[in-house]
Amino acid sequence: MSESRPVNPQVLSKQRFGRRFAIAMAAYTILVVASQQILNTLSDSIWRYPVALLPVVPLLVVFWLFLVYLREIDELLRRIQFEAFGISLGATLIFTITWGFLEAADLLPNFPTIMVGPLMIFAWGIGSFITQRHYNAVCETD
Repeated sequence: MSESRPVNPQVLSKQRFGRRFAIAMAAYTILVVASQQILNTLSDSIWRYPVALLPVVPLLVVFWLFLVYLREIDELLRRIQFEAFGISLGATLIFTITWGFLEAADLLPNFPTIMVGPLMIFAWGIGSFITQRHYNAVCETD
């Protein structure tokens, strides 16, 4: 008879999110490549708009998956994510506004808006790392 260990629901939520996120990002990657290939074959067609926006669909799924994940995790993990997002928002805001002022003064080239999302996600990852380390240090001293 095998002994079954209790499963941490936080771990299950993270694993479920990770699997679904990977599938959605694979779909995103496929749709980015496919939509670009299709766009190359369409010249002045009205279909260029929906084809160009195809990769947005899996991003909407990722957004929904993240909201579901936030609802499933406990208060501490939710707080860590909230603070990480705050760091991300502030860092992205400061970076883009600073770049905008320098761009307006013709000191920097135009910043591609498609890079704001990846910049925010990168900053969120850094914020998540910082916030997790903070709470680990707090928990160890208590």
